[in-house]
Amino acid sequence: MVYSNVKKIFPRYIRTFLRDLDGAYQERLRELDLKNQYIEELKNYIQELEKKSQITEKLNISDDDYETLCQGGLFVIGSARSGTSILYEFLNLSQDIFLLGEANLQSKNIMK
Repeated sequence: MVYSNVKKIFPRYIRTFLRDLDGAYQERLRELDLKNQYIEELKNYIQELEKKSQITEKLNISDDDYETLCQGGLFVIGSARSGTSILYEFLNLSQDIFLLGEANLQSKNIMK
């Protein structure tokens, strides 16, 4: 309804009431939007905790060890033909992991 029509039809106290009611409604919508954002943040946090729990169970490590690995990284070393290349390929499939590649540490100095 156009405001000019409301002004003609309803007395001032009803227009004031409707304006206040609309203001309260808009405020409630803003509160609900904030609550929905908070719920989404909580859902994301719960998903992260579930992921962490699954990883710690699979690797059979404590939460502290998991945090250490997340902060400091993991260094994998193996001898030739031990599966490090395939491990690199599998780990590199994850979007959460960044691998630099294999280092060629076979040199004459190391072999002596």
